[in-house]
Amino acid sequence: MSSIVIQLNPALSPHHKQVLAKYLTTPSQVTRAEWTMLYEAVDLLRASEVMRGENRATFAEFYNAIVDAAHADRFLAAIWDAEDVEAVGRHEQATITRAIRLLFRTEGWLDPAVPDSRLLLMYCLYWWSSFTTGYTFEVAVLKDLERTGLVFQAHDPRNRAERYALADLAIGGFLGDVKSSTYFLFVTRSYPLRHDFYITRLWDARERRYQRVVILSPKMWAAVNGETVTCEFAQLLEVIGQPARFDFAGQSLIALGYAEWVDKMTRYQQTGGIRRGIQTD
Repeated sequence: MSSIVIQLNPALSPHHKQVLAKYLTTPSQVTRAEWTMLYEAVDLLRASEVMRGENRATFAEFYNAIVDAAHADRFLAAIWDAEDVEAVGRHEQATITRAIRLLFRTEGWLDPAVPDSRLLLMYCLYWWSSFTTGYTFEVAVLKDLERTGLVFQAHDPRNRAERYALADLAIGGFLGDVKSSTYFLFVTRSYPLRHDFYITRLWDARERRYQRVVILSPKMWAAVNGETVTCEFAQLLEVIGQPARFDFAGQSLIALGYAEWVDKMTRYQQTGGIRRGIQTD
């Protein structure tokens, strides 16, 4: 088996590499500030290349061929059919993560003689974790919304064409996405925010659990109506019992608890809120 060659994006700095190494070895110790650097580093790795013999692929192409094509559809089918979406999601994520690590060792993609091959593994593990965590949360939310009785249209992530729809769901005339964390607020490519709402979650250190929240555009908030308090992003969990207005990256946004949002949207639909469907590229 011929050895591999890794050609990293020249924009990848030593600081980027340090944060990537920390994520690979002790991900729980990555700080909030380091996460911002990590997102940037992963974006830069996307265009890095791996070569073996005559074969050459970017890290993104390698991930799609080796990880996504082999595991994504099966993972989504498993959580879609699950009674306990989050438990099945965690189990399947861990099982396939072990399979990816084993594949890297047996196929020589992780080569001790090529230190940067660890970054290829890290890239694949990062995107697999992001994929599985994101869709586990999304499917759990969609199933919960069905139980609430709200009228909405959602894409079906099991269908690869629908997986890349312009929005995850449409409700009451508004388009939204489901995000397993607020990372999208910290990534430059997210701006300007193109959706009317984002169902996401924040880690509550005091309760040691995630709290679901919904972030709305001023346009959507004007339609569903209500008073707000003003706060900083870091204070959201302190005031989440009531709608809060905050500024982030030059945009004014509104956040409220998931249950409160469901209640408001239910009343909005009962009073004749309009409908608009989602589209695919």
